[in-house]
Amino acid sequence: MVPITSFWRKATYNFNIDPKSVTISGFSSGGAFAHQFHVIHSSLVNGVGVFGGATYNFNIDPKSVTISGFSSGGAFAHQFHVIHSSLVNGVGVFGGAPYRCFAGSIWVSLCRLLPFLTAVERVQRQAVRDAEMGRIDDLRGLADDKVFIFHGKKDLVIRPGNGRNVEKFYNTFTADRSNIKAVYDDKAAHVFPTKYRGNADCGMLFFPGLFLGEAFVRGCDYDAVYEMFRHFYGPPAMVHRRDANRGKLIKFDQKSLFPKYSSMDKTGFAYIPSRCAFGFQCKLHIALHGCFGGRAFEDTIFPTRTEFARWANEFGVIVIFPQVAPHLIPPNLFGCWDVSGYTGIREYATRHAKQEKGAAEVPVYHPRYGLSVEESRCHSVPLSLDSIGMDGWLQMRGDLQSQRQSFIMPVDSHATYGLMSGTLWSS
Repeated sequence: MVPITSFWRKATYNFNIDPKSVTISGFSSGGAFAHQFHVIHSSLVNGVGVFGGATYNFNIDPKSVTISGFSSGGAFAHQFHVIHSSLVNGVGVFGGAPYRCFAGSIWVSLCRLLPFLTAVERVQRQAVRDAEMGRIDDLRGLADDKVFIFHGKKDLVIRPGNGRNVEKFYNTFTADRSNIKAVYDDKAAHVFPTKYRGNADCGMLFFPGLFLGEAFVRGCDYDAVYEMFRHFYGPPAMVHRRDANRGKLIKFDQKSLFPKYSSMDKTGFAYIPSRCAFGFQCKLHIALHGCFGGRAFEDTIFPTRTEFARWANEFGVIVIFPQVAPHLIPPNLFGCWDVSGYTGIREYATRHAKQEKGAAEVPVYHPRYGLSVEESRCHSVPLSLDSIGMDGWLQMRGDLQSQRQSFIMPVDSHATYGLMSGTLWSS
């Protein structure tokens, strides 16, 4: 007679499991692990439940936080850098304009089309007054920061002289002119330049085309994101071949970051390289779209076709894509960033502005979003909600730590889902 215990050790029961039904949940540290597991293995798991308010902790170097933007996003990135120079260590301005240039209205502002009328020295004096009154950070915080400027010479929307005015603004406050890299492209119009051949050419985009699916992201035979990241961070780190093109574009909830009537979308995007999901120290970059460039107009075009994902993997950078939405109240029909004062003309270019306060919390410096007081100074970013597909990029898999390897085996290694009672899973 065979002992029952021996029978149970040898028996295998094959369950008929629908592979599209696999879900995971957890409480407290288990909730954090469930969230982490879902981010890493989204191709295996089709749902996640997080109980206890746990978030996934990313290991971010606080000295690596940078920001960039295109068009109104470029002007806002520059504005944000001036206001929060203690938080940001580099800025990229694509087709943007100087601090307070668009006060009152982007569209009727003289500086947009007649940049030679802008007195840069007066703009600098205004920034100094704002700093003295505590409206913005001490401008000495700009001294060692890196600045990247790109402006097309054929730009008829925001004339290229505005890029040169931004360069002049920073020349006064930087300690080293080599910190500033400015590119004025002969063939580029008002576009975000890439080297991706799948994008339309670098020429002019006509206004009616914005309502017909045209995008500002263009193929200009210039790898702007790579050049900017290299200027900020130096050469890219060596990346394991299997991880070079692996990452995940996810959605996150913006409602808790930005107050009402700030014209922000309820949802933003973030791109997480695989090694950042596994706890390796990474950098953080905030990338801002321009007018007509948010989720409401172009869905995921700005996050997916600007080559941020490709170089985020190579440089080890988590990229956050906050999203502005068109609104009637406040008046922002084209989904522009507030560089004109539509959320409040007196405060829009200060630390007290609605969009400025919310954007300052994106790089997780605000304590309620997980600022760590430990020596490692790791920051936690509450990036949850569901994930979305991303053309051309593989799902995160990477090399697994031992705990994750044993945990994933029930789903990943057993095609028949055979459970051997009384034993551990094995492949």
